[in-house]
Amino acid sequence: MGFFDRRSLTIWAQTLRMAIIPPALRGRVFALIRMSIQAGGPLGGAVAGFLLPLLGMGATILLSAAAIGLPGFAASRLRPLRRA
Repeated sequence: MGFFDRRSLTIWAQTLRMAIIPPALRGRVFALIRMSIQAGGPLGGAVAGFLLPLLGMGATILLSAAAIGLPGFAASRLRPLRRA
């Protein structure tokens, strides 16, 4: 798998989340994260299948990249995540 496999990154991400999310909200936030991760593939496929004939391959790929990258960029603007 390599030096940084998926398991080590998952543990790292969970540690950051536990440090930032207040204890009273952790169950709800973790459930929301899990739901969005599991629903992302089918929803993304449906949206891409609809947009592909309208926008073409290049624009659909750019929109997919933005959908993946923009949440990470937005999270980088949060001070607690930058400090963690």
